[in-house]
Amino acid sequence: MYIDSFQPGASQLHIDNQFCLDFIRLDLYTHEGPLSLTLNEYRILMGLLHSPERIKSRAYLLDIIAPDHKISVRNIDVHIRSLRQKLSTRSWQVETIRGLGYRWTGPVPSSTYQNYSH
Repeated sequence: MYIDSFQPGASQLHIDNQFCLDFIRLDLYTHEGPLSLTLNEYRILMGLLHSPERIKSRAYLLDIIAPDHKISVRNIDVHIRSLRQKLSTRSWQVETIRGLGYRWTGPVPSSTYQNYSH
């Protein structure tokens, strides 16, 4: 299923007509086709897209994927690296803000999506 076949709805987030996140399938759809994400990659991407202009600390992102903090905060770096590799053929990027965390620098949602909660 490609982005053009999606209809806006509560289970999807369309971003700048470039991609669509499916909240049910946990997939990222582009004009080129689907891109499968792990659950943690998906959650991190959603966290980065929520107020994309803001820097997200590792602790914030860790709280999204593991609220009980039973894993190392450096685990976030592994997930970010994997997410970057999957997005590498596109102009979408996760920027490292040295000493602070990460920020999304790709296309942003055209409207806010308050229904997403981690």
